[in-house]
Amino acid sequence: ATPEIFTLSLHDASSDLAASVDDDRLAPRLAAVKASATEDRQAAEAAKFSAIAAASRRAAEKAAEAGEVDDAEAASNDAVAAELGVTELVAQVEADGAASEATRAVVFGAAKKVTEDRQLADAAKLAAAATAARREAQDAAKVDDAVTTEDRQ
Repeated sequence: ATPEIFTLSLHDASSDLAASVDDDRLAPRLAAVKASATEDRQAAEAAKFSAIAAASRRAAEKAAEAGEVDDAEAASNDAVAAELGVTELVAQVEADGAASEATRAVVFGAAKKVTEDRQLADAAKLAAAATAARREAQDAAKVDDAVTTEDRQ
């Protein structure tokens, strides 16, 4: 299952469970299940953002090698979106305060990795622009050489 489907199914399951419980004896168990579902959702979202940022970095690096500035910029923008998403997730985990240390470690580790991938995607975007500029300069130099050669003849 994709992280999005997994996230939605966890949310739906915890909501359905909450609606069906009317016995006070089950309230502590319900709270534990909801907390577990929340942590599972947070870990899944962290993994999703990390995967998006890594794929975006790879796409930006590939575009940079080819000198494709637009593709590199689009990939960099995707990495930025992943970073914004994981930053919001970190804020939720910090505000919640009930997340386990393991979940906090997963989310904060993903945030660090997403930021690194976003930075590398940005660097690849700049490299793509430099490659494209170098090609344009080389093409201009070839045209200038051809014009100079014609002038000599």
